[in-house]
Amino acid sequence: MANEKLLSIIVPVYNVEKYLNRCLDSILTALAGREDEYEIIIVNDGSLDGCPAICNDYAKKHKHITTLHQENKGKPVAMNVAINKSKSKYITIIDPDDYVNDEFKNALDQLKQNDGVDYFQFGHTDIIYGDEIFSEKISNNRVGKYNSTDKEFFQRNTLCTWSKIVNRNFIEQHNLVYNEQFRKSEDYDMAVLLLIYAKTIYFSEFAYYIYVKERPGSLTTNFTFKNFFFALQISIKNWRLLETTNISESNKQQIKQLITRTLISPVLKSAKYLDNNDYKKVIKEMKNHRYLLSHPTTSKMRIMLFVSKIIGLSMSIKISVYFIK
Repeated sequence: MANEKLLSIIVPVYNVEKYLNRCLDSILTALAGREDEYEIIIVNDGSLDGCPAICNDYAKKHKHITTLHQENKGKPVAMNVAINKSKSKYITIIDPDDYVNDEFKNALDQLKQNDGVDYFQFGHTDIIYGDEIFSEKISNNRVGKYNSTDKEFFQRNTLCTWSKIVNRNFIEQHNLVYNEQFRKSEDYDMAVLLLIYAKTIYFSEFAYYIYVKERPGSLTTNFTFKNFFFALQISIKNWRLLETTNISESNKQQIKQLITRTLISPVLKSAKYLDNNDYKKVIKEMKNHRYLLSHPTTSKMRIMLFVSKIIGLSMSIKISVYFIK
């Protein structure tokens, strides 16, 4: 590809003027002096605040930054537009309310040293209301390249794309695009597709991504039936895809375990915060698609599902939330 760079960094933007400078400045600082190796593509998805002016200002000041403006069509459309516009060997997504630390520069070096893998999995730090509550780093004895036949392949994979850097050739080979029908949980959908089709992954010891939740209670109050329903539809779609995809039975079971965990975990964490109508809807859908719950990964999930056969799903979830640690 003419004028190909090493990395395209895609930043999809919608009404985030409070955070956008922090995000873009963190990238520029971490990769200072390496502007010829990467590009930033900002897609303003019809923002109604000050984001359009901020995006234009950064593009005017930095020749390796491109700003694209579109009517509000949703994050999946914005990311697909940016991927098509990008000119690099590798692609990554950084959400505008998140940011990166100085370890990001080490990621560029690893891309060069391990060229050809389908994607790289990095660690991350979660910042909740200003406090670091969780830091996920890959231990040194698990750092390195793994094939889809290795047992470690699924152990450190997360069902999100913001902690990954993906090979463009891999994306094009499998025609991977963000599903524009899903305005929520589109990240989960793409992460499952990456796992289904990937043959090689590099697990990195660096944790450059800072995932931010700044509103009090956002971990629980952001979980609604609408969010659950999008995740459910994605899970159904990809469960069916697994049944027709030519990968090993062992890998199918591992991915199904991740899907089960993705559906059950937020329910167990947030059930007591749901209003009664939303809770009833969630239970109804879980009952209608119980096969998606058939691969629990923790003792809490296994106990909850076993007890549900005796006292029902709704009551077993409530017991799990309050009494099972």
